[in-house]
Amino acid sequence: MRGFWLIAGLCLALSARADWVTARGEAPIIDGDVNQARAAAHKAALGQAALLFEAHVTSYDELRDGELIRSTLEVTSQARARRVVVEREEVLPDRVRMIVRADMVAAPACDGRAVNTYRKRVVLMGTAVAHPDRAGWGGLTGIGRGLPARLQRSLLRAPGVEVLQASHLGIYQDWNNAPAHETDQRTLTQAVDISRELGAQFVVSTVVRDASLTSPETFGSSVVKTAWRLTPWADRSRRFVLDVFVHDGFSGALIYRNEYTTSGEWTLDPALPVVFASDRFLSQPYGEQVERLLERAADDLADTLRCQPFMTRIKQVEDLRLLLDSGANAGIRPGDQFRVYRSRLIYDGTRLKGTELRDVSLAVKVVQVQPDFAIATFPRNPSRLNIQRDDVLIAW
Repeated sequence: MRGFWLIAGLCLALSARADWVTARGEAPIIDGDVNQARAAAHKAALGQAALLFEAHVTSYDELRDGELIRSTLEVTSQARARRVVVEREEVLPDRVRMIVRADMVAAPACDGRAVNTYRKRVVLMGTAVAHPDRAGWGGLTGIGRGLPARLQRSLLRAPGVEVLQASHLGIYQDWNNAPAHETDQRTLTQAVDISRELGAQFVVSTVVRDASLTSPETFGSSVVKTAWRLTPWADRSRRFVLDVFVHDGFSGALIYRNEYTTSGEWTLDPALPVVFASDRFLSQPYGEQVERLLERAADDLADTLRCQPFMTRIKQVEDLRLLLDSGANAGIRPGDQFRVYRSRLIYDGTRLKGTELRDVSLAVKVVQVQPDFAIATFPRNPSRLNIQRDDVLIAW
């Protein structure tokens, strides 16, 4: 009787959220190469951190005629490190030891293998500011352009993302309802128009809901208030609440939103203007907390976009050939194949409700690639399908 395998899996997750983990790693020094040993120790420490954060334990039992003849145990982790700090490094005569602190996060629900080879183009819009009078207290300026610029800097480190900045453009006229039902019509249309104009797959917009002082009276101009502000008991904290929205550039649909909240001490002189995200702004506790918040927001954006399929528009159709609105810069190579989807606007009376993408059960093959565009061919005459400009190609 043939043997068979019994497989049992168990996931031990220490945390369902991002968390800082301290781990140790070491590696031997071979042929005097300390740098290689250092890199190996660093890798070993990160592997240990991943297991400490989230471990998947799988056992394999091989039975033959009801008798256990082999049993193996495998421990793996899909967690990854967003940031790593080397706490301590020790170089010994024969090995390198290292202690690291890593900001670990669980792997996203999607594995991303099919889409991560392509770079998704993202456009960052200018930040809308609620209550500009409160946000501008203390001479704080430049949030509208400074915040997306800071997000862009963080997102540029993420794999599979190409970031464009259009901070001179805003997507919300009424930030109170962004992106509520009252603004869906205009937001949907504007997101699609911006996406088409800039060749972007996603439109990211942000709204600073609150940047007010917790205790405004602490910063009074009187001599007594000034003296009180310098004492350790004074409440000098300032809030920062940020909403982040991601719209699909092909349909205008809202695919992601999140709110981030933090606070920190404002220690700068309120009489001296300061630019958002400038070195002076970031040198105070409030700026440090805002910087950490933006790092978290960028990490969450990268994770969200990683799970989305790659999509690009058809710019031109001629016989059996079509022109793609993406090329080598997006990671497209000759021989790649994409599914074809017809694009159709959906209306509720005279009101635009969205865009339908309909799979026509046809794939095209890329035959020529340039930096910003590519040419693909149909396997058969697509005339009966009426494929045309602004239809969509998708790699899931």
